[in-house]
Amino acid sequence: MRTQNDRSAGVRWQFGGIALLWLGWTAGRLAAADPGEIQGRVFNVAVGNYVSNARVAVAGTNLETFTDGGGAYQLSRVPAGEVTLVATYAGLASQSAKVTVGAGQVVRRDFDLEPGASEGGVVLLDAVSVAAERMSAQAISLNERKHAANIRNVVAVGEFGDSGDGNAAELLKYMPGISIEYSSTVARGISVRGLPSSGTLVTIDGGEVANGTSGGTGRNVELDAYRLNNISRVEVTKVPTPDLPANAQGGAVNVISKSGFERKSPLFSYKAYATFNSRGFETTGLHRRQGSRPDLSTGPFQPGFNLNYELPVNKSLAFAFAAGHTSRFNRYREVFSNRDLATLALSMTDIVPGERITQASDVALTAEWRLGAHSTFRANVLWVDGVFKVNDNRLRLLYGAGATGGETFVQGAATGVGSAALSFPTAHRFQRTGQYNFNYRYHRGPWRAEFNGSAGRDRIGYRDVERGYFGDANINLPNLVLRGQAINRGSAQPMEVSAFDRAGNPVDIFEGGNYTINSVDSSYGGYNVTDAKDALKLDLTREFGAVGPLSLFTMRVGAAYNHQERDLRRDFKRWSFRPTGTAADRLAKNYDLVDREYSATAMPYYPGRTMQWISTVKLYDLYRSNPGYFVLQDGTSYAQNVLFSKNLQETITAGYVRADAKFLHNRLWLVGGVRYEKTEDEGKGPLTDPSAVYVKDSAGRLVRDAQGRLIPITTDAQARQLLLYKNRGSRTLSDYAGYYPSLNSTLAVTEDILLRAAFARTMGRPNLAEIIPGVTISDPSAVTRTINVVNTALKPWTSDGYDLSLETYNVKGGVGTVGVFSKRIKDFFGVLQTAATPATLAQYDIPEEFPDQYTGYNIITKQNVGDAEVNGFEISYKQDLFFLPAWARGLQAHFNYTELRLKGANTADFTGYTPRTLNWGVSYSRPKYSARFNVNQKSRVRSALQAPSAAIPANTYNWFAPRTLVGADFEYRFSKRFSFYASAINLFDAEAITERYSTTVAVPEWAKVIRRFKFGADFNLGIKGSF
Repeated sequence: MRTQNDRSAGVRWQFGGIALLWLGWTAGRLAAADPGEIQGRVFNVAVGNYVSNARVAVAGTNLETFTDGGGAYQLSRVPAGEVTLVATYAGLASQSAKVTVGAGQVVRRDFDLEPGASEGGVVLLDAVSVAAERMSAQAISLNERKHAANIRNVVAVGEFGDSGDGNAAELLKYMPGISIEYSSTVARGISVRGLPSSGTLVTIDGGEVANGTSGGTGRNVELDAYRLNNISRVEVTKVPTPDLPANAQGGAVNVISKSGFERKSPLFSYKAYATFNSRGFETTGLHRRQGSRPDLSTGPFQPGFNLNYELPVNKSLAFAFAAGHTSRFNRYREVFSNRDLATLALSMTDIVPGERITQASDVALTAEWRLGAHSTFRANVLWVDGVFKVNDNRLRLLYGAGATGGETFVQGAATGVGSAALSFPTAHRFQRTGQYNFNYRYHRGPWRAEFNGSAGRDRIGYRDVERGYFGDANINLPNLVLRGQAINRGSAQPMEVSAFDRAGNPVDIFEGGNYTINSVDSSYGGYNVTDAKDALKLDLTREFGAVGPLSLFTMRVGAAYNHQERDLRRDFKRWSFRPTGTAADRLAKNYDLVDREYSATAMPYYPGRTMQWISTVKLYDLYRSNPGYFVLQDGTSYAQNVLFSKNLQETITAGYVRADAKFLHNRLWLVGGVRYEKTEDEGKGPLTDPSAVYVKDSAGRLVRDAQGRLIPITTDAQARQLLLYKNRGSRTLSDYAGYYPSLNSTLAVTEDILLRAAFARTMGRPNLAEIIPGVTISDPSAVTRTINVVNTALKPWTSDGYDLSLETYNVKGGVGTVGVFSKRIKDFFGVLQTAATPATLAQYDIPEEFPDQYTGYNIITKQNVGDAEVNGFEISYKQDLFFLPAWARGLQAHFNYTELRLKGANTADFTGYTPRTLNWGVSYSRPKYSARFNVNQKSRVRSALQAPSAAIPANTYNWFAPRTLVGADFEYRFSKRFSFYASAINLFDAEAITERYSTTVAVPEWAKVIRRFKFGADFNLGIKGSF
């Protein structure tokens, strides 16, 4: 019997075969020789670059084409005789030329476009000037967006000033509909139109990038892993066309690298700079400071450089090369607290003086070869080596059960159940990322063929003991009565803290030597996450010219293959600290473990008190000199490693048909079609089997004693864990498929006013943690017996998106867009609990070792259920203030605003979405200098739902408070070869504030804040130039 998959495969092969036969038949009927062909390139004289997406048209006809990334165009089906060509590009004056075309001949005509004039008659671009470069960047983004087949935003490098350390996310944060997710000061994830960052597809030159992510199981791409110094521009697609992947539920980000063919002559550019953070000067000023470990001891200034070389060897061969290095040091301060939201008393306070050094080196190379007049081959390589050194010293005060308090104080119970604890999450993280793309294009007459291939590789590793320190430790000071006073309004940090033992004697909680060492960890030993993505794509396009009422009709078919493998492993180890049998011998003061030098320069939190921090380096030195003091917990270590160990292999095959039709003399453009995608997953993950720790008979049945109790194989807790967990003991195969239609329409109301409407069906695949297999079975002797199963058969979210937008270009010196959209999403993930029966056990591939082994158990898993709707509004506007006096010309203002609204049964699944975002700024560009001031404002953001308890009422969420980030940059050009520049990110050190409160139970404002995080402002100072 044929399965549904067999039938689907047959349908798609028949569908693809019919499309190819139709193309071939039509080609045979219309294969008459083209009357003639015109080829050439379009050049921007002001900045010395060939331009992409310049429009070249034959006047008086519907014949038109657009230049590629190297400024080249090819215009087919030109009637024999004399014709007039017109080349246009935003910001440059149009140019026309008469060309005589012979039948069946190829004629060449190049265009050199020069600056155009503004509304006031002032030339907008001054040759070889700062203003010219900024205006050229804006022109690139405008042309790309204006002539796109779908709704998208484009930002060119330099449009919003210097982006810092080559992180593309810093370019994107000022675009409408974009919300950037930060890790400390690092711009990392990208959320488009409120959808999770895992629903944003990220590619470089069309090749999907590999990214292991920090946790190893997400689909989101952390853009800080890609230091992109050879960027030309970044595109954000809001609505896909059929030739683009369907797994872009929020949107797709494509980074386009520079091309050697962009230049007419070679260009070498350099940038040398120093980075620093405003908090790097605290306690030590300009001097080198002692870090918590040797590799974190440094001064406030860190070096960086970028080199770029664009080399057009000749008209057929070109190279682009980029290399660079950056280093940045950050000190940050965090206060984290928990409150009992029923009594409003503090239950916990953490202070965290953190430090971090981020370093990255990169090399990129692009080679392009034009194989005659009709073929081009392009290959590019990007390699990034990143290092992330981090240490978070943490002092945690737990006030204990029975604590009382209010807005200004907290008092621990007199029974002395409070405690103080120290921990030191610290690691050396490295990330090695490579992206390898190749592209072959053929264009002759009405036929176009394109073949793309890409390979992405990413490896994330963490190390601790290999670098000479433990990754963490369990160190505490128990049995305390704690009192906190002068609570810092809003942050909930007591500025005065006192501690007493149960006998009423004062205890110094700021002296690390008074703490007891319980255990130490190699949290990140052998920690490795690898991600590999390989892709192939073939497109075939046939252009038919005018057909009936159509001024242009084009058919395109294509197929794609993607394969991904994600692998997670680590070698976690935990040692109990047992120098002798007494607790007194485990006190830190017995072993000279306090780092007095670092403690003297660490950021203070309590006025007049200096925390004496224990050193994980000294702890590891103690281990190396006295290994007998440390007892390995082999069972705990083994269990942690098994639970982390996972592997997923995913194969995606796709095919599509796309049709482009232009009506009304090219004023109306319709792009529609359908895409088919099939996903096949093979996963391996941990298996937890509690029955393995009990004695079984020869038939596999559990054996009970005379009292009916199960008989354990061993009572040793560590030995039991070795039996309990099975490394990659769960394995599964799953697949799903679907059709994803789309339709994009663009109506040119006038030359500079466009109306767009679009529909697209997209999907969002489950995160890897939700499909990599894992089974956790509770103990057979437990009162409530459950089997928690990762449902590897989860299907993706699917959404139908509708868009409508109005775009204006260069109307009275202004460029604007206003649009509305709606995404109707279904198949969310909900929790399902069912009784364990032979049928359900077989469904989730859980074998029974004997009949009725799991009678009385419930299976808990996730399933596709529920829906939600995201409705939004976007508006953006940019205006040249040309009407100001001459001295103020070059002033420009811009803003964009996005508002999102949710409705439906599953709105709680949208944690982290930003309801309102406002970006605005001003810039001032003159021939010798320029300055920019950009502001990014985000509204309150709802985060994770908290589990209800006696201290947490129902419907309690964490919330990110509204935040405003300000960026600025300045450049002064002494000559083309030498400029001074400065840039700032988070100029005013805006802190990140997290709140916790219920949507149904009132909580006072002073009790809401649970976390304050201050990162400091990041600055770059440097010189740059070009030759």
